[in-house]
Amino acid sequence: MIGKTLGHYAILARVGSGGMGEVFQARDQRLDRLVAIKVLPAGRDGSDAAARFDREARTIASLTHPNICTLFDVGIHDGQPFLVMELLDGATLADRLRAGALPLPEALRIGGQVARAVAAAHARGIVHRDLKPANVQLTTNGAKVLDFGLAKVLPVSQHGARPLDSRTGFVTAGHTVVGTAPYMSPEQARGDGLDYRTDCWSFGVLLYEMLTGTPLFEGHTPMGVISAVLTQPVDLSRLPAGTPEPVRRALSRLLERSPDRRLGDLTEVAALLDRAGGHGAPHPQPAAAVSPAVPSIVVLPFTNRSAEAENEYFSDGLTEEIIADLSNVGALRVISKTTAMRLKQSDMDLAGIAAQLNVRYAVEGSVRKAGTQLRITAQLVDTATDSTLWSDKFGGTLDDVFDIQERVSRAIVKALQLQLTEREDRRLRAPTTPNGYVYDTYLRARRDIWSFVPERLARAEEELTRALAAVGDHVLLYEGLGTLHWQYINGGISGDRRHLEDAERCARKVLEMDPASATGPMLLGLIAAQSGDGVGWVRHLERAASIAPHDPYVVIWLAYGWTWAGFPQRARPLYERMQAIDPFFDYLLFGLGFERYFAGDFAGALQHYERAYQLSPDHPGLIMGIGQAFGSAGEIERMVRWVDEKAPDPQAHPLFTLSHVFKHALVGDVDAADALLSPDLESKLWSDFQYTHVMAQAQAALGRPKEAVRWLAQSTERGLLNYPFLASRDPLIARIRGDEELESLLDRVRTAWETFEARVGPSAARQV
Repeated sequence: MIGKTLGHYAILARVGSGGMGEVFQARDQRLDRLVAIKVLPAGRDGSDAAARFDREARTIASLTHPNICTLFDVGIHDGQPFLVMELLDGATLADRLRAGALPLPEALRIGGQVARAVAAAHARGIVHRDLKPANVQLTTNGAKVLDFGLAKVLPVSQHGARPLDSRTGFVTAGHTVVGTAPYMSPEQARGDGLDYRTDCWSFGVLLYEMLTGTPLFEGHTPMGVISAVLTQPVDLSRLPAGTPEPVRRALSRLLERSPDRRLGDLTEVAALLDRAGGHGAPHPQPAAAVSPAVPSIVVLPFTNRSAEAENEYFSDGLTEEIIADLSNVGALRVISKTTAMRLKQSDMDLAGIAAQLNVRYAVEGSVRKAGTQLRITAQLVDTATDSTLWSDKFGGTLDDVFDIQERVSRAIVKALQLQLTEREDRRLRAPTTPNGYVYDTYLRARRDIWSFVPERLARAEEELTRALAAVGDHVLLYEGLGTLHWQYINGGISGDRRHLEDAERCARKVLEMDPASATGPMLLGLIAAQSGDGVGWVRHLERAASIAPHDPYVVIWLAYGWTWAGFPQRARPLYERMQAIDPFFDYLLFGLGFERYFAGDFAGALQHYERAYQLSPDHPGLIMGIGQAFGSAGEIERMVRWVDEKAPDPQAHPLFTLSHVFKHALVGDVDAADALLSPDLESKLWSDFQYTHVMAQAQAALGRPKEAVRWLAQSTERGLLNYPFLASRDPLIARIRGDEELESLLDRVRTAWETFEARVGPSAARQV
């Protein structure tokens, strides 16, 4: 095969082989990228093997998940069928296990990723039937489940036991058995009918081996192993002493020989492993679990000691700026500002907060502001010993706030005995020309900008414009104004396109005045997201993330860009990184909901959306998103109740109006839906990738294919290039499948999706 060309794929090297074919590294000459190609080996060209090979292609094509190997293409060359998949780096889990047991945190992290992947397959009615370490690849972007060559598709509505398709495998006791003996479930070993619970058993065996370094069932021959699977008691005594009790209980339930008693929900298992390992859970493990080699810290919201309660915006701003400073220190894990600010109303003590966030150190402080005079106190506490490592008091004016901020940050670094690099030292330095009035105005405006309330945005615009007239050009004022104008469009508050023009003008001024700032490229990325430039969306935000890799809004919007473009494998590392430092960020939970929604897991999306709603019950986008997820899952009554209860006045916000249009469309009330439609509403929704998609779904539900395609075309032009979702997983757009205009649009989307990474360019591969 080496040197041959299959279609436009040039075979470069042999990677390996499996039961269903040989795998080669190849170059996609059309898109100039490396891929993996799986072909039927010589002598396996019979109709039975080809049929199973074709079945694997169809199975993988129906799955889009960050922990499942992505299928790019299928083809036949000179009668030889082949699959084209992403080329994965790293070794298999089987290779990794040759060195023994995995460290507990690593085993729990990988276990959670594998469980989510298999759960996603189950949600599509697919049973893997050959889950084992050799079919899990450990890559820089996480674990990837491979080889669906023995997979079985069950009716999605049933997921019940089905007769085993036993045309391959080995024969024992009159049955043909498919799979790999040490990882087979008892029912699989007996040749009985199987459902998704067989994978749950195999996952339990795999998790046990990761934790202990030894197979659960062994024997000198396949028959000997099968005998052990069927009769040998499951002994969990070899699990490491530090294995959390919930993990032990889950493993015991996964390894129940009776499928009826077995734990059969791998989504639940994944969540449990995440919580136990502190990977992306809202309730991480205690601080004692943190490696002492990586100091971890949370800056708690500084208390407002001013006589005026409204000065709280200033104490919050100081908290966030210190967090931003400390986040520049590479040797320190810092809880992000969005999660830290959630703790303002918490009644937990310091030890409880440290345990929740898996941190060792905490900063507490207070601010007293009277006019332009400031009085600030701060202290650093070691939560493990409940001792104060450093404390100090600072006084001055608004113009001194940047100097005070730098002094606090440097004192913390010194108390933790951290060594700053030259670049980190430079980033901690206070501005040489501080302006307290500008800073104060910026902080007040920023709070209004993120409120999504039109009146507050108008107030912020007035204050920022007045400050600009008073002091002249200032980078903070342009940052605030640029974000404000973008928010008018992003929040569906205005359809006036001048806001995007003004936002870009401000972004260009920021870049001109401070080329090293992440805000300029971030704003350009956000503007691109509302302007039909999906490639620019990702490019600009990758640039911003290279400058400010810990800014939660930069990272989340970059992850959104990859998610909506249909590349979950690019978004997942960003989400996972944020989960470790920002578990209470509502936008993160919204992003995780997007990820599950596009995978067709609407129940999983709802779980993330509802957690986000608990954090931000006034966010109109969350109310709309939850209604969309209910409707997509077919839970129409719950969708109606939700929209009516949470958005009782459809005119209170444009996204409430859209939620009611969506509701009326799904219950078939054409007149009620049409009564809410207007040119003004269309202008407010027209620029956004998400809102136009919801409207396209509503129009499809109303049986209006032309209108649905019109709105969907706008959504795809605004960044929704997720072809696998639109082509096979969107249950509402599916109502108009077969429409000539829709099929033409989907062909264009597929081309845009297939070429997206190449158009973004090599910077997309950079770890930011």
